[in-house]
Amino acid sequence: MKMIPIIILIMSGCQAKPPDGNFPKYELRSNPEMLGDTVVFDNLSFRLPNTFNYIGINDLDRLKEKINNDQNSYFQFELINGFSDKNNSAILVSKINESDVISKLDSTYYDYLLSVLETNDIQETTFTLNGIKTIQYQINYEKMTNIKLFLFIIDQTFCVDYFINNNVFNEKLESIESSLSTLRIEGVLK
Repeated sequence: MKMIPIIILIMSGCQAKPPDGNFPKYELRSNPEMLGDTVVFDNLSFRLPNTFNYIGINDLDRLKEKINNDQNSYFQFELINGFSDKNNSAILVSKINESDVISKLDSTYYDYLLSVLETNDIQETTFTLNGIKTIQYQINYEKMTNIKLFLFIIDQTFCVDYFINNNVFNEKLESIESSLSTLRIEGVLK
């Protein structure tokens, strides 16, 4: 089995953010055959893995309502859109409605992530991808893995969550990596 660069990125272990705000540049391998539609949200765009489709409007509205009613959420955020595939994997795109998010991604946030039931392991890393400063958490649950990316674009913070069932995680890695490689600041990098 060949080593996929995202595995190295994900497996880099839980690290504190660099004190100097350094986000090393990182490039991901991309397989265009695994990619579908391009989606655009304000200043952010990326291509979806070709097995993902938009979540229906009724399901999306129910999910937004559930998120809005969640009193235990660490951040105030707005769910913008969601996508799913036949394996019950999902991609959720949110906008964080707070300032100075980087400073809030500290040990308290890490403890918050650990408090979720069935959390087995959390790994954190920082990098710059296509000019976007990114903090990534890989949260391993009993039945699912969440790759959570905080994307710092101009004066906005987006969160892109990839939720992948563990029984298909290895076969999804290349399409996830390909999708991540297409993250762009809309109107700046094409």
